[in-house]
Amino acid sequence: MKAVKEAYSASGLDLVGLIAPKSSVGHSYILAATSYFSSWVKAIALQEAKKKNAMDFIRTHIICWYGILLQTVTDNGRQFSNSLMYKLCEKSKFKQYKSSMYNATANELIEAFNKTLYNLLKKIVSKWKRDWQEKIEEALWVYQTTHHTPTEVTPYSLVYKVKVVLSLEREISSLRMAVQEELTIEDNTKLHL
Repeated sequence: MKAVKEAYSASGLDLVGLIAPKSSVGHSYILAATSYFSSWVKAIALQEAKKKNAMDFIRTHIICWYGILLQTVTDNGRQFSNSLMYKLCEKSKFKQYKSSMYNATANELIEAFNKTLYNLLKKIVSKWKRDWQEKIEEALWVYQTTHHTPTEVTPYSLVYKVKVVLSLEREISSLRMAVQEELTIEDNTKLHL
């Protein structure tokens, strides 16, 4: 899948926090990576803003899933400006660019996503607001499957080259689902190939 490989060829990385209140399990930060190509986002909750956490995130949630980055844009935070990051860049042969403190537009995509994630989490967390770390995946699903005006498609369809089937489509009959359910396994396989 060429699109999946390109999902993170260039990305922005950012750490959001200190988030108050802390989650029920002590998380105070969200680490997010946004693809400039597809707007696909990966994000995790963290208890501490350590450089090791940032490197583990890049290795396990980006490189292991989507391949080596070509380049990334980060802020000048200590999580991204350190010897571990320099070694990872050198070993994996990708470039790190740091956004200037005086040039907010350099990392505009990730900053826009941070606001969106914050607003999505506000809408879906419980009234005690301490379960936000459990809702990150749900918020990401909403974001990935929502039509984005600049690309005129969803991030999901850019990455996987198919339209996502939403649970609502299973409940309400649609032509797309009717056609899909009438196909034999053989026909469905041929269409996917």
